[in-house]
Amino acid sequence: MKFPSSALLLFVLTGCATAQHTPPATRDSIEHRAQALRGVYSDHAPTLTHDGRRLVFTSTRSGLSQLYIADVDTPDVAPRQLLSWPEAVSGPLVTWDDTAVIFSADQGGDEQARFYRADMKTGQARCLTPEPLNRDAPLLPESASDQLFYSARTIDSAASAIYVASAVSPGPERKLYQSPGAGSLVDVNQDGTRGLFIRFLTHQNQELELVDLESGQARKLFPQQGNAAITYATFSPDGRALYVATDAGGEGAGVLALDARTGAELARYREQQPPTAAPEVVTVSRQGDVVVATFDAGDHTVMRVLDAHDLRPRSKVDLPLGVVEAGGFSDDGQSFALCTATAEHPCTLQLLSTRTGAIRPLRSEKQEALSSLPPIEASITPIESFDGLRIPTNVFRPKKQGRVPVILFLHGGPAGASKVGWNPSRRLFLSEGYAVVEPNIRGSGGFGRTYEAADDGPKRWDSFRDIEAVRAWAERQPWADAQRLIIMGGSYGGFLVLSEISRSPGKWRAAVDLFGIADFISFMATTKGGVRENYLHEIGDPEKDRDLLTRLSPINAADAIRTPLFVYTGANDPRVPLAQSRLIVDALKRRGVPVEFMVGANEGHGVARRENQVEMDTRVMRFLEAQLGSPPAAQSAASSHR
Repeated sequence: MKFPSSALLLFVLTGCATAQHTPPATRDSIEHRAQALRGVYSDHAPTLTHDGRRLVFTSTRSGLSQLYIADVDTPDVAPRQLLSWPEAVSGPLVTWDDTAVIFSADQGGDEQARFYRADMKTGQARCLTPEPLNRDAPLLPESASDQLFYSARTIDSAASAIYVASAVSPGPERKLYQSPGAGSLVDVNQDGTRGLFIRFLTHQNQELELVDLESGQARKLFPQQGNAAITYATFSPDGRALYVATDAGGEGAGVLALDARTGAELARYREQQPPTAAPEVVTVSRQGDVVVATFDAGDHTVMRVLDAHDLRPRSKVDLPLGVVEAGGFSDDGQSFALCTATAEHPCTLQLLSTRTGAIRPLRSEKQEALSSLPPIEASITPIESFDGLRIPTNVFRPKKQGRVPVILFLHGGPAGASKVGWNPSRRLFLSEGYAVVEPNIRGSGGFGRTYEAADDGPKRWDSFRDIEAVRAWAERQPWADAQRLIIMGGSYGGFLVLSEISRSPGKWRAAVDLFGIADFISFMATTKGGVRENYLHEIGDPEKDRDLLTRLSPINAADAIRTPLFVYTGANDPRVPLAQSRLIVDALKRRGVPVEFMVGANEGHGVARRENQVEMDTRVMRFLEAQLGSPPAAQSAASSHR
């Protein structure tokens, strides 16, 4: 399949490492395999209708995240696509009378989401909020079901506000509360008179505010002293209590029940498996008797079902090692919708019994492309760094004998984490005979406050030494071809890639930078809103810490780079602007270093459209083959016939 020229902007290629050196048959087979893997869809955001009969969710079945509806009792019947939208959609939020779905969509990945209301029967949709704003997920209180409440900000500012708009028809939105800084509205009570607002101070320090939505007055509820990371909070159905997902200022995470008037602690649950997990989401049933919470354990997710009164575990949830996405309760509180993904299977919809902890699938369609994939081995391995710190590392290998090239992948964030979940690009690499190593170097989230803060400011250099330790470990493995090491990463991970190939230019055969930061000084001058606010605290201030940011910036060491580099960026990326990628591409072009540049049209900070995903996967694979020789899978097949 060939894509129209409008799908992608032209790329720049210099040096001898050109994709056209790959034989045509190989090029076609790579594209075919990439298409097959990207055709494996994932389902997300499961929402049960209030009558309990239907399930509304988003899915990438069509190649772009869209809305679907299915009957709960017939998981083998194909779902109905509610509407065909030109952009990726998120949500959904089912109205209380089960007649409509409210969803969000931006334009070309610009992160200025608008809210739309789609009729559940016809799929006819209308825009409720036409003005461009960086909006968070909307909330629809039961006793004020004609109103949408949400937080938002302009795209170039971190200062957030709470708004209300009609949930029925287009109209003006009204500002109810203005925060002096970044933050988000996470819940409103049933009559829409009070809201819970998490105010962002730093990446490890947030405050929970109770906002009177009628007067616009706010007061701090938690923490009453000290610092705490807070990711989510929700009212009990009667509005008298709050449930807060937080680390309470300690190394691990849990759920606190607080008095909604005074903030006094009523009950506490602390996660112990592992004790360093980070808070994620907490949800309470409509009856107010059950709480479901998820925790970020760094390389995987854990889910707990708790009694709402004392926060003791109510039922055990057995989930495979992977990623769990919380959906929502059924109206009777007996069931909870969720998604699970593993290294070998994409995100699928499940239904949890809150009484027994048993899980059953909500969809049972088979994806034939999965059955044809070769087997893999996945493990989590701690790797000792220079100072004795153990770096949790996800290791994925083809299940075959012999030495294989290794891709070391670095996540974004900086306080993100690589998880043992479904990743079609990773699965393509494994199918082609590469091993993939994903270290969660110091600074990664989900491994405790101390670990997450271990790369802040001047300590950033220690995280670079973690990468060196993982690379040295990979070189020693009996299954690794130490002469064919590739480094790859996205966003902040892309910055790490550029930093590594400038600091250790002879260690890598090839590199892949996905929308990475090349120059922190110009990045901080052009990125906007909450992203800039986060980097100010975690990386440094361009005024106060200019020397540090200058030394960190790979563009200032670009003359040392000789590793062939593939660069991808989205044309509309509001987080790491396209100019960052162009800086490094132009610098390497001037020196004749092999570099290939791809810009995804109608894309933001990532790759949302299947045609762009296939094109990127195909071109990355061709690029690597041009640097490493024939495909690893082909080499293995040839050696097995000798």
